[in-house]
Amino acid sequence: MVNTTGTASPGTSSDNTTSTTSGLYPLGAPLTHQLYLSYPATNVSIAVFLLLLGVLILGLNSLICKYYLTKNGSLVYDKLFLLLSAADTVSGVAAVFQCASFAAMLANNTHAATHILPATALLSTVAFHTSAFYNVLLAVCRTVTLHSPFYTFNMSYVYAAAALYPLVWALLGAYEVHSVYMNTEDLADRVNLLQIAPLCGSELIYNAAPQDFPDWLYFPLLLGIPFVIPSIICCLCCWSSLMSLRPCLGLNKDSTNTTGYIVTKVGTSKLVRMRQNRNFRATITILQLSVVFFVCNTLFFMTEITLEVVQPNGIEEIENYIVYTAGNLLPLINSVINPTILIRRGTKLKNFVYHLINERKN
Repeated sequence: MVNTTGTASPGTSSDNTTSTTSGLYPLGAPLTHQLYLSYPATNVSIAVFLLLLGVLILGLNSLICKYYLTKNGSLVYDKLFLLLSAADTVSGVAAVFQCASFAAMLANNTHAATHILPATALLSTVAFHTSAFYNVLLAVCRTVTLHSPFYTFNMSYVYAAAALYPLVWALLGAYEVHSVYMNTEDLADRVNLLQIAPLCGSELIYNAAPQDFPDWLYFPLLLGIPFVIPSIICCLCCWSSLMSLRPCLGLNKDSTNTTGYIVTKVGTSKLVRMRQNRNFRATITILQLSVVFFVCNTLFFMTEITLEVVQPNGIEEIENYIVYTAGNLLPLINSVINPTILIRRGTKLKNFVYHLINERKN
């Protein structure tokens, strides 16, 4: 995959000739030392897997978006499901760009890789963090509804939060890409900083922090705010929702209910039972989305923390693949599972998808 194996300082090639590249988007960034992901066979497999993920994500989430746009529901969950699917759709585009980036590096086309990498990094940053935020927002809204059934959400605040959060990460991602491209000329270093270990905000903290800023604070800031805090909130919401569902599931000491439906008193009207069961199914759906997000999100920062403790002086090449998988592939897998859960759990959505498929067959 790489012709050179020696390590040289940024801006110089392996034969000590000075690179002529400069500026934000140089015509061809030099590849002065071996890429951090340098197993060709493994990279081909990753590229194919990324393309498959991208197709699945785009296909499934386009169906979800079409359904909720057609439905035009007024409930906060209809809007949040649509926003989550839109964010996951962007993840699908990011997966295709990551596949293109791997293909360019496999072909030793540094010119193409240099130009694809910024878009890949920016799309991945915005999509992954926005999808995480919408998952947390869903969990929080459902928890509030369970404890205060008559609470009315101010949709203006929901829309404002849904718009501002991705904007913040878009600005941070753009600054990260700009700073990395201005301060490093070697493609291997750029790939490592922007694609393998996507800790967006590291360049901003490094450039803005005072000289006496403790080094040990960088890691908690980069992992704590975007990864640990959402996982903790999601975990608390899941626990609260499960506790709220215990009476509904009949999980008291003297109960043997295993039907999966809400236990209601004798004489309860059919309309009330239908409404209760619908709310129950919605809660279980959001719980499933939250659990999948928690697993995928938590594994990344747990991987980073574990490697930081085990390998404080740097990680081996195989561990770069572990970091890449936890930080890039798991969020993409999450973006495939999300629409699968929604289609499987939603009767009307499932019928809508089947109807679309049958129309295309005919």
